[in-house]
Amino acid sequence: MKKSDYQLDEVKKIELDILKEFIRICELLHLRYFAIDGTALGAVRHGGFIPWDDDIDVALPRADYEIFLKHAQELLPKHYFLQTLDTDPDYLRGFSKIRNSNTTFIETAAMKLHMNHGIYIDVFPLDGYNYSKFDEILFKFKKIMFEDRIDEGFYHRTAPEKRPLKTELVGKIMKLFSRTMTPKKAAYRLEAMIQKYGYDACAAVGSLYDSIYKREVVPKEYYGNGREINFESITIRVPEKVELLLKHIYGDYMQYPPKSKRIPQHSCEIIDCTTPYTAYIK
Repeated sequence: MKKSDYQLDEVKKIELDILKEFIRICELLHLRYFAIDGTALGAVRHGGFIPWDDDIDVALPRADYEIFLKHAQELLPKHYFLQTLDTDPDYLRGFSKIRNSNTTFIETAAMKLHMNHGIYIDVFPLDGYNYSKFDEILFKFKKIMFEDRIDEGFYHRTAPEKRPLKTELVGKIMKLFSRTMTPKKAAYRLEAMIQKYGYDACAAVGSLYDSIYKREVVPKEYYGNGREINFESITIRVPEKVELLLKHIYGDYMQYPPKSKRIPQHSCEIIDCTTPYTAYIK
């Protein structure tokens, strides 16, 4: 497939429209939500998108997240699709995405997967974090094991050889599991493990799907009840102590990265803001 020109401004407009629908549903259902990561950083530092950013990240405490998953699809416009482990057989991530099915955003890693490839925003659950030293070691080990299996589900279809596992030990163990643990099953196992502790029951919380998840773990008071802030032409909710959260994740978050890093982070094969992804999937 020929990689198209990166239509960043058009992609942002479509993502912003999806975000508006997400906020509308959260308000309708009285759900707590927060803009996180680069979206929160963009709101604080730029009053909207980071100029070179190409996605939107939002999160809800686990209980609110589950309510959102239960009701959102019926409340979304018909051309929007709530993509989860349950709604899309080939999708392998434990968090969800809201996609515009009338558009195309085919990422290189997932280009062979027969799933919805519309332009999207990421919707994450926020879970509690309360691990002892032993639990932490076990959590890290299992997370690597499950993530490697999930990544194989993405990458083995896009390269002549399977993507190498991260560690030799994990590789040996995965050989034992390979016949019984499919990438989809690994995704469900990871999801169950991540929700071990409840958001409301823990003093520390975060979005634990990140590969370097501990950077996301902060005191729950950082989120609090949230506060409103301008984002492009709308108002969004960010964590109550968003400055402390951003400092924890990014350090000096007001400092711009080098020019070489000011590029969209997603590697895509095809981006088409006016054509449904089904036109490109064989």
